Amino acid sequence: MANIIEGSPDAETLLGTEGEDWMEGFQGGDWIDGNAGNDEISALGWPGQ
Repeated sequence: MANIIEGSPDAETLLGTEGEDWMEGFQGGDWIDGNAGNDEISALGWPGQ
C-alpha cells in the first residue's frame, strides 16, 4: 500500500477518500479539515467546518 497517494482507499496520506488518517474533506480521519469525526480540528475553529 502506498503511503502518499490521491484517490485510493487504504492510503495513509491522501486527499479525497474515506478511511485514511491524514486527510482533507471526509469523515473518518483522525486529522482532517472541516468534517465530523476528526479529533484535532473541529474545536479549534479552522475554516471549512
